[in-house]
Amino acid sequence: MDQTKQIHTKFKFKKGFINKVKMKILITYSLVLCSLFSFAQNNLTLSDAINNSLENNFSIKIAKKEISIAENDNSWGKAGMLPTVNIGAIAGGKLENSPLSQAPYNNVNKTGNSITAFASVDWTIFSGFAIKITKSNLALLEKASQGNSVIVVENAIQATMLAYYKVLLENERLSVLNKVVALSKDRYIYWQTKQEIGSSGSYEALQAKNDYLTDSTNVLMQQMVVNSSKHKLNNLMGVEVANEYILTDTFNSEVKNYELGNLLAQMTNNNKTLQNQYVNQNLLKNSINLSKSGYYPRLSMSTGYNNLTSSQTPEGYPKTNYDTYDFYANFTLSFNLYNGGNTKRAIQNARIQEEVGLVRIDEMKHNLSTLLFSQLDLYHAQKQIYMVSEENLKSADLNLTMSEEKYKFGALSSINYRDVQIRYLSIATNRLQAIYDLISTDTELLRLTGGIISE
Repeated sequence: MDQTKQIHTKFKFKKGFINKVKMKILITYSLVLCSLFSFAQNNLTLSDAINNSLENNFSIKIAKKEISIAENDNSWGKAGMLPTVNIGAIAGGKLENSPLSQAPYNNVNKTGNSITAFASVDWTIFSGFAIKITKSNLALLEKASQGNSVIVVENAIQATMLAYYKVLLENERLSVLNKVVALSKDRYIYWQTKQEIGSSGSYEALQAKNDYLTDSTNVLMQQMVVNSSKHKLNNLMGVEVANEYILTDTFNSEVKNYELGNLLAQMTNNNKTLQNQYVNQNLLKNSINLSKSGYYPRLSMSTGYNNLTSSQTPEGYPKTNYDTYDFYANFTLSFNLYNGGNTKRAIQNARIQEEVGLVRIDEMKHNLSTLLFSQLDLYHAQKQIYMVSEENLKSADLNLTMSEEKYKFGALSSINYRDVQIRYLSIATNRLQAIYDLISTDTELLRLTGGIISE
């Protein structure tokens, strides 16, 4: 008991020295923080991160351009309903010498030039409903392009959400490691002081130093992981990689009670990949009707106007002008009687392709249902893991506090106290991972059921 008082008395004499060491460490740490956070930091919510991603994501920009192309193509002119109008002119000249020329221009050189102006209109009046079907296909292609863009947006939102929570996860892990390294530092200073005053051997001090350095190394490595996760988030948002933000959303997950039947109904009605497949199926159905148009007659019209203005000037005689014009209108009606059975084969192949499309829809529904069931089962398991990890962390936190008190009063050995710290670190890290896994699976369920955009 007297020896313990002597140790605490000598420890008080070293208190000023320890405070100086702490002050130096604090100043050094502050300088490091200033260099790391020299960039202006702004608050960043999850909604802000998603908005930045939607505005700057390169894949979304490309999808928007593809929608514009599809919108431009969706017109009756592209389908071939409107006529084609052409205008033009042809100019030329010639030099002629002919001994057979009539009097009084026998054997006389003649020069002349001509200008022909023309206008023509070509119009397909009826093509076996091919024009109407083609216009329907163009509308479906525009809808498919919009559906593809929605999928791109969904993927961007999901990736941004996970990247945002990944940064929060790594920051929380860093906080846990900082808590552990602070305990290791106190233990190291305690044993180092006891060694300096001669009341303890070097083994305990060396062990405490090794633990402190190990934990400090873990903190530095975790800081690298945090920086890397921030860079990935910045990349998804389309901003400068070096930008620094303060993430304001809390790292937690709302525990939800999902039912398989409701999720299956939402997936069937709202899943964007499945909806796009329905659009493709309509295109395959139109292909049958487009092939059938070969059985119908085709009626086209061609009309135009030509105006020829020419002049002829014999050598030594006055200039002679000629002006002629003509107007024409032609109607062409054609009907294919036989083309080697190509029309029939085209119809048969189109029907087979439609059947293949139906099989693909059934396959997609089956795969999506299986994936949905697996994700829901995983979510239920992760929910249980999360609840257990919450209770486990409460016990570990209380155990760490009690162990710290016992260690200070000498009722717990240094090795056992270190074991408690390592156990706490493992439990706290597992709890953080359980939260992130729950968020990740919940996000995937939202994407599968088509609700991630509305969320």
